[in-house]
Amino acid sequence: MDYLPLADNVCAATEELILEHNPAWTMAGGTGIHADWTLDVARAGFTGIETFSFDVEVPYSHEARRGRMRTCNGIGATPPPTAVSDLGEDPRDNRGALPTRPRQLAPGLALHRVRADRLRRRRSWR
Repeated sequence: MDYLPLADNVCAATEELILEHNPAWTMAGGTGIHADWTLDVARAGFTGIETFSFDVEVPYSHEARRGRMRTCNGIGATPPPTAVSDLGEDPRDNRGALPTRPRQLAPGLALHRVRADRLRRRRSWR
């Protein structure tokens, strides 16, 4: 399940904020569709590969959004630990590494795409 950064939604605003602090981040703008995964399972010997996806709105509080940002590969995996720990719990705290912009990043719903695959295991002829 991936969030969808569409124009003017909380996901896009969050990505903009991450890019301000980590301009080298290359994983912004995802679509929730990972076509290369189907090649991986085919190479692993699966057949009859079927995929489907659907979108859901996931409620996010300030606390949940900030927690999600801490685990984002554009933030939590790249800066020094002190920068991540500077993310305050108070959504109005603008002293942290990633200040909140209340108008853009208000609590609410964040659109996510759920993707599923149906696979068949190749039969062994041994």
